[in-house]
Amino acid sequence: MKPGAGCRIGLHQLSPGSRSIVAFTGGAALPGIDKSPAAESMNMAVRVRVWISGLVQGVGFRWAVEDEARAEGVTGWVRNLPDGRVEAVFEGDEVPVRRVVEFCRRGPALARVDDVEAVREEYSGEFEGFSIRR
Repeated sequence: MKPGAGCRIGLHQLSPGSRSIVAFTGGAALPGIDKSPAAESMNMAVRVRVWISGLVQGVGFRWAVEDEARAEGVTGWVRNLPDGRVEAVFEGDEVPVRRVVEFCRRGPALARVDDVEAVREEYSGEFEGFSIRR
């Protein structure tokens, strides 16, 4: 799929002060995250929970996400779900978290990512590193 082809993007504010819900497929950017040079110089701490579907189990997806998150300095965890999806929580500066979410859209070489749903949650700072949960 070419970047931007077949993309579905939705950003919904549920109510004042509630979390943003973001869904995207294909080459879509993560709505709600400013990619401008000015914004990149003013990182703020964010938390994003993602659910990745497709051929994402048994292909090294969790290990690849762990490597990517650690390389970007992002904390949190990743795990397989019984329904065949992968779930992850990422916390850190906005730009590195965005990069890890973008990596999830591609995945490792053997994976096939069909869809990524991302929900922005309140940052907690609860993680000391990044881990694979079983």
